Amino acid sequence: MTALAPEATSLVDPEFLATGDPFPLWRWMRDHDPVHRHPPGEYPGFWSLTRYEDIKSVYRDARVFG
Repeated sequence: MTALAPEATSLVDPEFLATGDPFPLWRWMRDHDPVHRHPPGEYPGFWSLTRYEDIKSVYRDARVFG
């Protein structure tokens, strides 16, 4: 059985980030959606990476990700 995804809109919700608990969302994303594309809406779209090795790969390859 797959766990249900938390609301990805929490990624751009200042109140949630200031007063909520983001750790369950980040844990779920690491396990189920480690490279997440947050679609544009109120804010421009962006990628959210939650695994260290993915982040390190992007950071080290400015030619592709710069």
